[in-house]
Amino acid sequence: MAHHLMMIMFAAQKAVSLTSPIIKARPMTAASRATLNTAQRHDLKPAMKRPQTNLQTARRLITTHLGKKSRISQEQSAQERNDLRTAREQKRLVKKNEQDAWEGNLRSSLN
Repeated sequence: MAHHLMMIMFAAQKAVSLTSPIIKARPMTAASRATLNTAQRHDLKPAMKRPQTNLQTARRLITTHLGKKSRISQEQSAQERNDLRTAREQKRLVKKNEQDAWEGNLRSSLN
């Protein structure tokens, strides 16, 4: 009885060139019928990338705990807050676009 394991990798060339005596790596186009059937039954979305972060929260927690004043300029602090605000908005838009795509409302996801 053959066992199947599917790994979704971003670097397809690296995955296909994987050599191992116990693992047979190949692209989905060369997959067996059993693997293709399994793939159709499951969500094969790749894992989410870790969101971009900055040190603003960690810096604030540490400096307040130590009772010290932050040595970061107001401009840099404002830029970090703006970057976080932009990242939150981008995340919200991605979620909305994904939801719109599932509902078949592609017009609003293109805006």
